[in-house]
Amino acid sequence: MIQIRKSQQYTVTSVTEVAKLDPEKFRNLSTTPYTGETDEDFMNYIEELGYDLYDLYDELDEETQTELDKLFDNADWDEIHSTAWDGEDSWFEVGEVDEEYRKTGGFRVDHDTFKSTTW
Repeated sequence: MIQIRKSQQYTVTSVTEVAKLDPEKFRNLSTTPYTGETDEDFMNYIEELGYDLYDLYDELDEETQTELDKLFDNADWDEIHSTAWDGEDSWFEVGEVDEEYRKTGGFRVDHDTFKSTTW
């Protein structure tokens, strides 16, 4: 008996709601004040702080906190593109079910037909 399965690979792009932030409200923060000048500087500042921004919440007004929530814990994600919409990149795999192969979904792959094929 041959054990065979089909695999598919795709990439999904999702986005959050747009947050409206005033960089000036971040300039006087006690631990990590914003010192940049450009939109790109501010974007990088927010990305570097990431979830550490929650440590600074007490220093920010409620409106700014609400806007930051759109990017982090309370973010609503909308899928705007999936490569699966453009076609299927798939292949077959022959092997054996083996729970020790967690990285491949519990399946030991002996042979595959992996190549980029759009059906």
